Amino acid sequence: MPVPTQFVIARHAGVSRSTVAAILSQNCRTQLREETRRRVVSVAARLGYRPHRHAQVMRNGRSRMIGLIQFGGFLHVAIQRALHAAKAVHQQGYHLLATDTLWHPDGVTDAFNSMLDERVEGLLLVGPTAWFPQPALRQILASGIPVVSLSGVRFPGVPQVRSDVRQGMSLLTQHLLGLGYRRLALLTSWAGQPHDERRTWTTVERVAGFQQAVKTAGGRLVDIPPHGVAHSTPRNGFPFGSDHSASTGAVFYEETSADWNDPCQIGKTAMLNFLRRLPGNGQTGGNRPQAVLCSNDDWAVGALSACHAVGIRVPDDMGLTGFDNDVFGRHTIPALTTIEQPTQEIAQKAVELLLRIMKGQKLSAKEQLLTLPCKLVVRQSCGTNQSSVISAQ
Repeated sequence: MPVPTQFVIARHAGVSRSTVAAILSQNCRTQLREETRRRVVSVAARLGYRPHRHAQVMRNGRSRMIGLIQFGGFLHVAIQRALHAAKAVHQQGYHLLATDTLWHPDGVTDAFNSMLDERVEGLLLVGPTAWFPQPALRQILASGIPVVSLSGVRFPGVPQVRSDVRQGMSLLTQHLLGLGYRRLALLTSWAGQPHDERRTWTTVERVAGFQQAVKTAGGRLVDIPPHGVAHSTPRNGFPFGSDHSASTGAVFYEETSADWNDPCQIGKTAMLNFLRRLPGNGQTGGNRPQAVLCSNDDWAVGALSACHAVGIRVPDDMGLTGFDNDVFGRHTIPALTTIEQPTQEIAQKAVELLLRIMKGQKLSAKEQLLTLPCKLVVRQSCGTNQSSVISAQ
């Protein structure tokens, strides 16, 4: 059955088409009898009338639509960010046009074209990555559409709201050191060479927080880049040395593919590769870390699977932690100690900033980058029996 037009409604209600248009308009200022208004509204509902959004855009220049492009694939924290952003958009009375770059064969460019075609009034970027095409972003900004990003890579002219992952990783590392762990390893993706402008911000910040906490505790730092990348890993006692009384923080970088359809498998592969590069494949307790910190909970679930496969008991033989506080982390055995990112607060603040820009307000220099603190969530995978949530001091 075709969607009824205003002319059809007018015929059924016994009024003119202009009367129907006035009554169904969101900004109706015409004085009409209440009985006429009720009759038109009733007929429109009975016939299943839907306003022609593109016609409304042509009339008043407003689509009441906000676009959202997600870059996280199946990474659970990215899905959470997008979900909270969607809720925040709807709470403000706007419609949402959402997509993930994995859904489009031509990726970001195709997604951006969809946003332009639908005349979105604002755009949210959820976790934009280093390979983000700058020309596509410049096209959006040049068209006058304001853009705000949630986490991910920062771009000039785009305000961003993100969590303080450096503070979060530092808080987690301090907790492990406080439990008596001295040989720590951070399992993370390869961020690129130090002078690469496209380095992954989230990886860089996690590494910085981890190393800062180890260094503050008087420990030494070791970098273990992927095979084929020059590094200066100690050959004697790789990578933890013979002095087990001093703290050591080793960062093991794993080169990952662009396919994030199974981030848990990426974590499992990273853990197995890390163990293979230790003396005796890490089967001797003194040759492996006492605790491994994973860069996210998806990786931690995969790493937990890898430990089970090679006979390493968590936390009896080795502690293990995640990052992000995903829902399934509390259901693993053992449950994951992790860091909780304020995803809901980030999404709400990002939508708030976007709406202000859409209304013509200018943001202060401080509001161009808002960083919100993380919380430590303690569970059993680090060897404690008590669960708790600890905020930053």
